[in-house]
Parts: sequence; structure tokens; C-alpha cells
Amino acid sequence: MKSTDKFQHRTVLKRLVEAREGLSLIEQDYAIEADVERETADWVPMWVDLAHAVRSNRLSATAYRAITDDGTFVWFVKHDNKRKGFHSREHTAVDAFLDAAQTWKTRRTIKKNWDRLETVRADLLRGRVSFPVSVDDAKAGGLCTLGIEGFMKRFGIAKKRQISGRLAAFLMKFEPQVGFAIYHAAETKGLLSGAKPSQGAQGVKSEKVALEASS
Repeated sequence: MKSTDKFQHRTVLKRLVEAREGLSLIEQDYAIEADVERETADWVPMWVDLAHAVRSNRLSATAYRAITDDGTFVWFVKHDNKRKGFHSREHTAVDAFLDAAQTWKTRRTIKKNWDRLETVRADLLRGRVSFPVSVDDAKAGGLCTLGIEGFMKRFGIAKKRQISGRLAAFLMKFEPQVGFAIYHAAETKGLLSGAKPSQGAQGVKSEKVALEASS
């Protein structure tokens, strides 16, 4: 496991606070100590600059500039009423908000049909049905790319593009969010008849305009 000591991550942390324009070297050093916090939620070890934030009152969410241990910049979007945040690789906070909003919409729909997912999961574990679950299913099911990559690395399947549905059902014991990937895979196989579609592209453009106006 990588060290969480700020001194050991000084180079990465300096890049993070430099993203805030106009800080002197002294102010950068102070920001690293006072404003940057460690976050490891959802399989993404990173550092978050709490003083570099953009607010969206429309979404009741705040996007914080963050950087992973390997130096990847992200926006960490936190909703006021949600326990888990969303990691977005988008360049701007507005696009990160849009990314998060679409994801939350997809996940809300799937959660309403969670009982159907549990039935499919039980069938997978008992061998009554069989189908693969892919990385693309995970993304379409509302999981962020960084979280998917982190989870797969942790369980030694980082090089795979898909796994068996039975393995995915088993992995839900360790990470319930795998269910979102299973749901989308099952949906594409027609195993969730009667369930409301989990995705919808309508309103994306208008949503972005509204976010730009309110952020």
C-alpha cells in the first residue's frame, strides 16, 4: 500500500495546489498542509484540495479538484445528500457535474429495480442463468472509470475486459456496487423485462446549459 504521508507525495501534491492559479510558493506549502486531505473512497486513492471547489446549487453538489497517487487530475463531485462521491476525469467542473448527474440518474433508476437485480444475482450464483459482465456494462450501469479500474486492480482482474456473471455476482459480497454492472448486462440480455430502462440520453444538452448557468 502506498504511503499516505504528505511528504512522500510532495511532487503530486505540489501539482495539485498549483492548479489554483496565483499562489506563491509559501502559499502553496501552506495549502498542502491546511487544505489537502486524503480520500480513498470507492477504490480510488487520491488527494483532495478542499479549497479548490466549484459549487452547483442546481445539483446541490460541490466539485473538488483532486489528484490520484499516480498524478491523474480528477474532479471529486460530492452531493449534499449522498454518502459516496463521484470521480470524473472531465477537464471542467461543469462537465464533471454533467457526468455525475447522468450517472446519478442511471443509478436511481437501477435502484428502483434492485429487487429484480437480486433475483438475477441469485440465478447467476445457482447457475440458472449465465452471461458475461464487462467493463462497458459497469460504465453504462453508472460506475466511474477510476473506481472500476481500482476495484479490478484490487481483485487481480485488471487486465480483463469482462468476467463471468457468476463471478460478478460473487464479488457483490465485497462491493455491492458491482450490482450496477450486472444489472446493465442483464438488461441488454433481455432478462429484466418490465423494468424501466436504466439509461437515457435525452436532456443532456439542456442539462449542460443549465449547469453552466447555475455553477
